[in-house]
Amino acid sequence: MLKNQSNKGYRTWKISLNLALVLAIVILIFSFRYPIFSNQLYARTYTHNFKVVKSGSVLNYEFTLRNTHPWPVTVTGIAEEYGHTDVIMNKTPPFTLYPMQSVTLCASVDTKGKIGGFENVVRILTSDNKEGTPVALVAVALP
Repeated sequence: MLKNQSNKGYRTWKISLNLALVLAIVILIFSFRYPIFSNQLYARTYTHNFKVVKSGSVLNYEFTLRNTHPWPVTVTGIAEEYGHTDVIMNKTPPFTLYPMQSVTLCASVDTKGKIGGFENVVRILTSDNKEGTPVALVAVALP
């Protein structure tokens, strides 16, 4: 009888330890804001604002997108939502991003002929997100 009570206490302690471990992992996920439950790739910023620029200048920005999912994701392509943006990636689609791997995306916008505010959006399409992960370049061009 004493042995059964001892096993019961051990099982209760083991369950409590497992629950504490799961809670700690969930807290870490939310504190780092990793969107593992989202179908988008993770980036520190999805929009870069150049503020005010001179019309005719070329604007460049480098985005790093990371797969924070616990499964591999296939990047299938790039789609421009609006605005003309030249995009260069360090890999050619289609390719697979394994968990915690990243891809670098260099976006470039020529402001020649643009006056006023504009936003150029590009979407990185993946196998589990047909709408894609949007990244944007924003600026106000003055003559």
